[in-house]
Amino acid sequence: DPLPRLHRRLLHLGLAEAELTGLAAQARATVRQDWAQALAAPDPDPATFADHEFAPPAVLAEAGERAPVGAAKVLMVDAALHAVDDILREFPEALFYGQDVGGELGGVFREAALLAKKFGDYRVFNTPIQEAYIVGSTAG
Repeated sequence: DPLPRLHRRLLHLGLAEAELTGLAAQARATVRQDWAQALAAPDPDPATFADHEFAPPAVLAEAGERAPVGAAKVLMVDAALHAVDDILREFPEALFYGQDVGGELGGVFREAALLAKKFGDYRVFNTPIQEAYIVGSTAG
Protein backbone atom coordinates (compact mmCIF):
# COMPACT_ATOMS: atom_id res chain seq x y z
CA ASP A 1 0.00 0.00 0.00
CA PRO A 2 1.61 3.29 -1.04
CA LEU A 3 -0.07 5.45 1.62
CA PRO A 4 1.85 4.09 4.63
CA ARG A 5 5.07 4.35 2.63
CA LEU A 6 4.27 7.96 1.71
CA HIS A 7 3.40 8.68 5.35
CA ARG A 8 6.78 7.35 6.53
CA ARG A 9 8.58 9.25 3.78
CA LEU A 10 6.89 12.53 4.68
CA LEU A 11 7.75 12.02 8.35
CA HIS A 12 11.35 11.36 7.32
CA LEU A 13 11.32 14.60 5.30
CA GLY A 14 10.31 16.55 8.40
CA LEU A 15 6.54 16.84 8.33
CA ALA A 16 4.89 16.53 11.73
CA GLU A 17 2.60 13.59 12.57
CA ALA A 18 -0.13 16.06 13.57
CA GLU A 19 0.07 17.73 10.16
CA LEU A 20 -0.27 14.39 8.37
CA THR A 21 -3.16 13.36 10.63
CA GLY A 22 -4.87 16.67 9.86
CA LEU A 23 -4.42 16.19 6.11
CA ALA A 24 -5.86 12.68 6.33
CA ALA A 25 -8.86 13.93 8.32
CA GLN A 26 -9.41 16.73 5.81
CA ALA A 27 -9.28 14.23 2.92
CA ARG A 28 -11.79 11.92 4.66
CA ALA A 29 -14.13 14.88 5.29
CA THR A 30 -13.92 15.94 1.64
CA VAL A 31 -14.71 12.42 0.44
CA ARG A 32 -17.66 12.14 2.86
CA GLN A 33 -19.02 15.51 1.72
CA ASP A 34 -18.65 14.63 -1.97
CA TRP A 35 -20.22 11.20 -1.37
CA ALA A 36 -23.22 12.80 0.34
CA GLN A 37 -23.56 15.30 -2.51
CA ALA A 38 -23.45 12.49 -5.08
CA LEU A 39 -26.10 10.48 -3.21
CA ALA A 40 -28.37 13.52 -2.98
CA ALA A 41 -28.06 14.35 -6.68
CA PRO A 42 -31.01 13.48 -8.90
CA ASP A 43 -30.68 10.44 -11.13
CA PRO A 44 -29.65 11.34 -14.66
CA ASP A 45 -32.24 11.33 -17.41
CA PRO A 46 -31.63 8.22 -19.57
CA ALA A 47 -32.54 10.28 -22.65
CA THR A 48 -29.37 12.34 -22.13
CA PHE A 49 -27.09 9.29 -21.90
CA ALA A 50 -24.94 10.16 -24.92
CA ASP A 51 -25.03 13.95 -24.56
CA HIS A 52 -21.53 14.17 -23.13
CA GLU A 53 -19.94 11.23 -24.89
CA PHE A 54 -18.21 13.49 -27.38
CA ALA A 55 -17.39 17.18 -27.29
CA PRO A 56 -19.28 19.23 -29.85
CA PRO A 57 -17.23 19.69 -33.02
CA ALA A 58 -15.22 22.89 -33.20
CA VAL A 59 -15.68 23.03 -36.97
CA LEU A 60 -19.24 22.75 -38.20
CA ALA A 61 -18.64 23.43 -41.89
CA GLU A 62 -15.69 23.04 -44.19
CA ALA A 63 -14.03 26.28 -45.26
CA GLY A 64 -11.24 27.07 -47.67
CA GLU A 65 -9.82 24.83 -50.32
CA ARG A 66 -8.76 21.25 -49.79
CA ALA A 67 -5.93 21.56 -52.28
CA PRO A 68 -5.07 25.22 -52.86
CA VAL A 69 -3.77 25.90 -56.36
CA GLY A 70 0.01 25.78 -56.47
CA ALA A 71 0.39 24.49 -52.92
CA ALA A 72 2.89 21.74 -52.22
CA LYS A 73 1.44 18.36 -51.34
CA VAL A 74 1.79 17.48 -47.66
CA LEU A 75 1.76 13.96 -46.27
CA MET A 76 -0.77 13.29 -43.52
CA VAL A 77 1.98 12.61 -40.96
CA ASP A 78 3.61 15.96 -41.80
CA ALA A 79 0.29 17.78 -41.56
CA ALA A 80 -0.23 16.24 -38.12
CA LEU A 81 3.26 17.31 -37.06
CA HIS A 82 2.61 20.87 -38.25
CA ALA A 83 -0.64 20.89 -36.26
CA VAL A 84 1.10 19.65 -33.09
CA ASP A 85 3.86 22.22 -33.61
CA ASP A 86 1.24 24.98 -33.94
CA ILE A 87 -0.55 23.84 -30.77
CA LEU A 88 2.65 23.64 -28.71
CA ARG A 89 3.70 27.08 -29.93
CA GLU A 90 0.33 28.71 -29.26
CA PHE A 91 -0.50 27.03 -25.95
CA PRO A 92 2.43 26.92 -23.48
CA GLU A 93 0.46 24.58 -21.20
CA ALA A 94 0.07 21.96 -23.97
CA LEU A 95 1.97 18.68 -23.75
CA PHE A 96 2.76 16.03 -26.35
CA TYR A 97 3.51 12.61 -24.98
CA GLY A 98 3.19 8.97 -25.86
CA GLN A 99 5.11 5.91 -26.92
CA ASP A 100 8.60 6.91 -28.07
CA VAL A 101 7.65 10.46 -29.13
CA GLY A 102 10.24 12.26 -27.01
CA GLY A 103 13.89 12.85 -27.66
CA GLU A 104 15.62 12.15 -30.93
CA LEU A 105 13.41 9.22 -31.97
CA GLY A 106 10.26 11.30 -32.22
CA GLY A 107 7.82 8.44 -32.66
CA VAL A 108 7.67 5.26 -34.67
CA PHE A 109 7.42 7.24 -37.92
CA ARG A 110 9.60 10.09 -36.63
CA GLU A 111 6.45 12.20 -36.70
CA ALA A 112 7.57 14.18 -33.67
CA ALA A 113 11.28 14.29 -34.45
CA LEU A 114 12.93 17.36 -32.95
CA LEU A 115 9.78 18.57 -31.15
CA ALA A 116 11.43 17.81 -27.79
CA LYS A 117 14.47 19.81 -28.83
CA LYS A 118 12.25 22.70 -29.91
CA PHE A 119 9.81 22.73 -26.97
CA GLY A 120 11.75 20.94 -24.23
CA ASP A 121 11.69 17.49 -22.68
CA TYR A 122 9.17 18.64 -20.08
CA ARG A 123 6.54 19.24 -22.81
CA VAL A 124 7.41 16.47 -25.30
CA PHE A 125 8.23 13.18 -23.62
CA ASN A 126 7.92 9.41 -23.69
CA THR A 127 5.43 7.39 -21.70
CA PRO A 128 5.17 3.65 -21.17
CA ILE A 129 3.28 1.57 -23.70
CA GLN A 130 0.23 1.69 -21.46
CA GLU A 131 -2.88 3.06 -23.13
CA ALA A 132 -4.86 3.20 -19.88
CA TYR A 133 -2.15 5.41 -18.34
CA ILE A 134 -2.14 7.78 -21.30
CA VAL A 135 -5.93 8.06 -21.41
CA GLY A 136 -6.15 8.42 -17.62
CA SER A 137 -3.48 11.10 -17.51
CA THR A 138 -5.29 13.19 -20.10
CA ALA A 139 -8.46 13.03 -18.03
CA GLY A 140 -6.60 14.44 -15.05
